Amino acid sequence: MAQHNNINKPLQYQSGGIWPFIGGFWVLLINQVNPFKAVSELERLANINSINNWAFNEWFHGFSGKPMGVNKQSWNAATYMLAWQNIFENKFKLY
Repeated sequence: MAQHNNINKPLQYQSGGIWPFIGGFWVLLINQVNPFKAVSELERLANINSINNWAFNEWFHGFSGKPMGVNKQSWNAATYMLAWQNIFENKFKLY
């Protein structure tokens, strides 16, 4: 079965997949209320983005963490970099 036929299954794509793009915004938000937690969340985001030599896959299976979709997604890299700068260089505040 082709991968696109699995997108509505639990823990995949829109039904519970892990989206690094959203993870970057999550870290930005958490940093506003709990900077210590934001660092650990950024580390989790870095761990998933670094799979396959920092391939920045489109999304990951919600349970296994298996890379899914297409790699080299610039928006995933961009939100990771924004989150990193928000924490360590105090840039891109949300307020």
